[in-house]
Amino acid sequence: MQREDIRSLSRIGGKAGLVGIVAFAANIAAMEITRGAGHVSPIWLSNAIILGFLLPARTRDWPWLIGAGAIANLGANLISGDGLLLGLGFSAANMLEAVFAATLIRAGEPVGANLLTNRRILARFLIFGVLLAPALVAPAGTALVHLGFGADPIQVYWRWFAADALGIALVVPLVIIVDTIPLSRLFARRITWTETSVILLTALVTGIVFYQTRYPLAFLPYAILVLAAFRLGPVGVALNCGIMAAISIGLTVAGHGPFALVRDGDIAERIFLLQFFLSVAVFMSIPIATALAERKELEQSLYRAQDELRGLAATDALTGLGNRRAFDETLEREWTRAIRYREPISLALLDIDHFKRFNDHYGHKPGDECLAKVGHLLTETVFRPGDMIARYGGEEFAIILPGTSAEGALQVAERIRQIVEHQGWRHVGSPEGCITVSVGVATIEPTPRQAKTTLFEQADAALYKAKAQGRNRVECARPVSAHAVERKVTAG
Repeated sequence: MQREDIRSLSRIGGKAGLVGIVAFAANIAAMEITRGAGHVSPIWLSNAIILGFLLPARTRDWPWLIGAGAIANLGANLISGDGLLLGLGFSAANMLEAVFAATLIRAGEPVGANLLTNRRILARFLIFGVLLAPALVAPAGTALVHLGFGADPIQVYWRWFAADALGIALVVPLVIIVDTIPLSRLFARRITWTETSVILLTALVTGIVFYQTRYPLAFLPYAILVLAAFRLGPVGVALNCGIMAAISIGLTVAGHGPFALVRDGDIAERIFLLQFFLSVAVFMSIPIATALAERKELEQSLYRAQDELRGLAATDALTGLGNRRAFDETLEREWTRAIRYREPISLALLDIDHFKRFNDHYGHKPGDECLAKVGHLLTETVFRPGDMIARYGGEEFAIILPGTSAEGALQVAERIRQIVEHQGWRHVGSPEGCITVSVGVATIEPTPRQAKTTLFEQADAALYKAKAQGRNRVECARPVSAHAVERKVTAG
């Protein structure tokens, strides 16, 4: 067995174990409630839990998840004293409902976190998951309860249908959100005090609303969920809905909360109302959170696209260096900065010697390759992060050296000239027999009255001088000390 197969089996085995544990716990809790509400629990979440894991899963993984759910159902039924045959019947009916609903909702495609944002999928979920599947499977469950306990079939049917339908409406979206969006996304960064406060506020408000039985304040937790939708996103809302459900169910079962105000209502009726309340909370808050998250992601994508477009607009496609536009913008910025801080700014203009001869002899494609190689070599030679290298046009390159003296700029230029020559790139049209460059350097400590074109004009004049005196040399627009740098001088 290959390593990938082993990892796949381990993954689905772990998820099946999680399904079994959660479904078993949900069954036991529901059966505890059943003790005071007849033979059909008014809250039944295990089918919804299994359905929530089936919808985004691969169909080849379904047997594992269904098997885990069936074992959980059977185990809980046996513990409750239903007997083996009745337990098998209940387990089969519950699995049939989950599989039937998952098959119709998916329609051949897995369903993920888009359950509540895709109208087509949401419609299938409501029709097939919330209504049709519980309605079609409820007769089988009703028959089992009637044969096993002699309960009224009509009452059993409606309780079975309502419990399953509301459970699916409440739990499936929460399970899918948590299963398909890693919780690490919520906690990938440091949680702010505001976000922590929202979670704590959810628990506090829910506890207050559902502990007191004097005022019908069930609307208050909705406001907190809307706040959570803006602050925490889909996963945070799912977490808050789970907190709200746990607190409200526990207090309602204990006889507290606004639904205890229902006259002559038994525990089953209160639980039905509570599930409807929680289902509305889920269908109200998660779509808002998902829409907000998608909008934020879209905005970030647009910002990234704008940055990329700006980068492309300022980048030479052949060499990957800055282009003429990037050069002009950088020179404007660094010139202004040099005036403010009274610092020198240097400019080196570099030209590949006899490049037209190179193109005529070797062709334009090798010529482009030559330009790209020289551009790459410049990026490796100029080390300071603040320096800017650009392809100014044709075979000409420009290097802006902020805060660099004439001596320093001349040293950089001479190092570039030597490194290019030492590469030995063949050029039969050059007297040197290889690719060489000529460089003109200028340095100015600018004043507000000077135009930045002065720097370029001086560097261009120095480059012209280097080419006129035989090429493969460096010339500076103003003299520097003789010992500052050793230059190669080619006789003109």
